[in-house]
Amino acid sequence: MRQNGKYSRVGIPKALLLATTCLLGLTRLSSDAIIIALHNEDNSPVLSGWTSTGGLNNYETRFEKIAGIGAVTINDLGTNSGSTRGYEIVPSAEERDLGETYGWKYTTRILLPETGNSVGASVYTEYARGNRRWGLSFGTDSAGNPRISTNDGDTFELSGARKTFHDYVVEKGPGSVNPQFLIDDEVFDSNYAGQSVTLQRFVWGSYSSADMGEGSYQRVMLEIFPPLEDYFIEHYPLDGNATEVMSSTSNTTTGVTTTADRNGNNPGALLFDSEDDRVVLNNSTFESNERFTISAWVRPDDAVPGQLRRILSKWDGSFAGFEAGAIVLETYTDRINQDLRARFTIYKANETAVTITSKQVLTPGVWYHLATRIVNGHLELFINGESAGRASIEAEMIETTDFLWGIGCDGSGESTSNENFRGAIDDLRFYNQALSDHEILDIFEADTFQIASTSVEPGATGVSLDGDIAVKFPEALNASTANAQNVSIKGSLSGTISASITAAFDTLAINPDAPFQEGEIIQIDLSQNIQSADGKSLIPYSFQIETQLPAIEDLYARETRSRVGSYAGAYVDTAVGSFQQEAKTLSIQTIREMALSIRYNSLLDRRKGAFGYGWTHPYEAHLEFQENGDITVYYDLSRCNNFSPTGDPTVYASLEEPASFDKLEQRSTLFPFNQSDNWLLTRKNGEVLVFDPTGRLIARSNRIFQFFVMDYEDTQLHAIADNASDRKIFFNYDPKTGLVSSVNDLQSV
Repeated sequence: MRQNGKYSRVGIPKALLLATTCLLGLTRLSSDAIIIALHNEDNSPVLSGWTSTGGLNNYETRFEKIAGIGAVTINDLGTNSGSTRGYEIVPSAEERDLGETYGWKYTTRILLPETGNSVGASVYTEYARGNRRWGLSFGTDSAGNPRISTNDGDTFELSGARKTFHDYVVEKGPGSVNPQFLIDDEVFDSNYAGQSVTLQRFVWGSYSSADMGEGSYQRVMLEIFPPLEDYFIEHYPLDGNATEVMSSTSNTTTGVTTTADRNGNNPGALLFDSEDDRVVLNNSTFESNERFTISAWVRPDDAVPGQLRRILSKWDGSFAGFEAGAIVLETYTDRINQDLRARFTIYKANETAVTITSKQVLTPGVWYHLATRIVNGHLELFINGESAGRASIEAEMIETTDFLWGIGCDGSGESTSNENFRGAIDDLRFYNQALSDHEILDIFEADTFQIASTSVEPGATGVSLDGDIAVKFPEALNASTANAQNVSIKGSLSGTISASITAAFDTLAINPDAPFQEGEIIQIDLSQNIQSADGKSLIPYSFQIETQLPAIEDLYARETRSRVGSYAGAYVDTAVGSFQQEAKTLSIQTIREMALSIRYNSLLDRRKGAFGYGWTHPYEAHLEFQENGDITVYYDLSRCNNFSPTGDPTVYASLEEPASFDKLEQRSTLFPFNQSDNWLLTRKNGEVLVFDPTGRLIARSNRIFQFFVMDYEDTQLHAIADNASDRKIFFNYDPKTGLVSSVNDLQSV
């Protein structure tokens, strides 16, 4: 069974697994890879490397070539139960080194058995982690239903008839540790997904005593990719001219001037005025075939409602130019909400087109890395290394044309177009293959750098009211760019906060001019204008911290109202006049602190929580669905923000400032309840809250995806579990009042 296009799980995973759609074959073109081993259409390997295993030689007469399909069949159904028969390959040390450097991909096409129950066709890869391995069996369950099972204990159900080919892919990007698993074009997750894996051993056939190995294998191939530079066809740095550096050929420029690039180098980019400035690549040899990637840095400088702005175009700008293969990369500003977005279009012969409009809204005056990719009939747009939209295209739309490439204009170079670009363009690159997600991200990050860590984990509490906040970078800073203009600090109580900003080698220090207020949430935004010592721009980064609460001795002095059984930590919030108390009831130290803190607010005396009237805690977060279609997110019983639908019916956004950068979306999650319509709230500080379809909180994580998971009995919260350590906090309830009577880290008897 598939839910919303994703594979549903039968079993209990150990971590939150977000089932996201991914397209098959997004690595570079297979025919250009180094094919280490291939098995196809014959019962002997096409290339050397595969060897029989488990006594397979005794049963090779059972191999058959299926007419019209070109597949190899293994049928061990009538042989000894528990046998292991198949082909295996163990890459050499040299091949492993090459694959780990440039990436690799293992592909298998398997036909499910036509008849019989509890049979399987298997493939697996072996991990470099002791005896751990990834085993995957396609086949049928005891009732004859098509399914996938793994030797980590999970079972996934397949759609379609038994006699249907399914594609299995394991691919690993260059330099990455974790592979990606795909089944029929979609990301496939299990307990092993995300585990470290290297080129060790690959098998197809029967791999365990649980499978008889019955199945038809149409294509089994192990590929190792060559260096990225092998696909680099043309490079235009645009540092004051339009020379292609690999061939040293020049091109026609008209009217353009130079400006600073994203790193402040001047001349470093070309500036276009949207009137008569243009570049025509009259000497380019790059052809937009069925697989290619285009990459460029772009700074749009205006957002006029209804206005298109050409960034790159292979089209003469006339309606006669609407023929197969015409290509346009541009920006567009919506007439109604005036959102500026990137668009990538391929035109078809009859004046129709396939267009991707980015989900991300752009800001005028800000540099963005844009990349477009076509592979296997799929078109994709990337912004700053992340996918911004996908679409499918027909084969006749990717034919070559006689049009020239134009930068900032149409390929004809006409100066009369009212859609010429206004802004700066830098570092244009053409690749004759579809680069992987990892490689596109690598191009973006090659000229940028990220925060390594902060002295206080985002979302943590207890920051000193008068102390500095230290932010550590992975490399030395350009101290002149680490200034107050490039650092924004706002407090939930204080508003904009002024501070002195200093940089010492790889550390940026933020020293507020006045002490922070107690119990205040501080939002810190670092802009891309901050640079490393060698001129790389920072990937914009934001995080939140909380200041410390008053000392216990001060809390008693401020208490204005006694309360039976009150906890230490009481005070009056003078901003709203509420009497408040806060206490940490239980704390367990695992990989991180697992704590339960409860809070009392006198303004909530009429609202009953699990601990009584006016009391609340963070795990009482929930959603309320409003009649007008809005959704209210309650972070506990005392704090909330309202979210409204966007253009995407599954995505909600908030106009309220504390949540203006948060996103609420309905999407498929494989954990913890196999729901295809769970709600995910992603906060600006990286925290993720997961709600079930009824709005009940079922999991929450910090920005590095360490999860606490909620376990309910009927309507009551029974336990909070740390997915990394299996430690739990249990809630015990008074049967008469229904309120929490105690919490502990041991299951009550």
